[in-house]
Amino acid sequence: MLNLLIAAFIVAGHGKPATVMILKENDSSNGCEIVRSMELKAPFRGLVDVKPSEDGRKILALSSYGALARIDVASWSVDYQTDGADCISAHSLCELPDGKVAVACSNHRDKLMIVDVTKHPHEPAKQVRTVAMDGFCGGHGVHWDAKRNCLWALAYTNLYKLAYSPETTSVKVLKSWDYRPYAGDPYGHDFVPDGKGGYYFTDNYQVNHFDPDTETFAACAKFRAVKGFSPSAHGDLYTIAKKNYVTDTLIVLPHGSTDRKAVRKLLVPGGSFYKARWMPDAFVRGG
Repeated sequence: MLNLLIAAFIVAGHGKPATVMILKENDSSNGCEIVRSMELKAPFRGLVDVKPSEDGRKILALSSYGALARIDVASWSVDYQTDGADCISAHSLCELPDGKVAVACSNHRDKLMIVDVTKHPHEPAKQVRTVAMDGFCGGHGVHWDAKRNCLWALAYTNLYKLAYSPETTSVKVLKSWDYRPYAGDPYGHDFVPDGKGGYYFTDNYQVNHFDPDTETFAACAKFRAVKGFSPSAHGDLYTIAKKNYVTDTLIVLPHGSTDRKAVRKLLVPGGSFYKARWMPDAFVRGG
């Protein structure tokens, strides 16, 4: 087993076939090389969310049809997976402190689902699925905030701060903000931490910032159709849809910059990406 500390790697979710890829920028070709990949078989279809967890030791993956999985990076094996039942039109996922998984669903499903994978990690038929929030109109983003002990949930017009009860697998709305007066458009999409206690979220027309401490919103960068956004000292990584909601080219700008002349385009020939994220600066890759 080879353990290697690496930096400036990207995890991306490829569409068809549904494949989790770890990519590395290739300076000589203005593209990315595939360092590692795992094809997720049926019922996985196009991947709509991928994100590192546990400092890059794990990768979470989600299909638009609701199937989800967690991959252990060191062994490159699947820790748990589900079949997607009751989570159709899924867009985002996150792990909760009790090991269950929250899933944001939209497009007429409009639910916040919680899936218990703790007792039967590889037996989807025995996994319990709970509708934690109905009427979650256009659910697109979820993130567990350990510092504030709350779950953030992004919908088409509103951002919700939720209390989560592991005992009852339920949520309670603590506060809700209609972000339309501050954002470029309704239809909130991606929702990610900024690394400093705040959050970025995207809509159809721009990237926005939310400060939970001051409860204020601010516009950051005007780009249309940003499906995925990942900030880092390595740069701000954009996944901007070209056709059918996906792209073969990832966009990187210096962190905080809106200068389009500074854009780096990372082409992956044949790629079909909906979201991509920077891996943490020091994660262990087994080989």
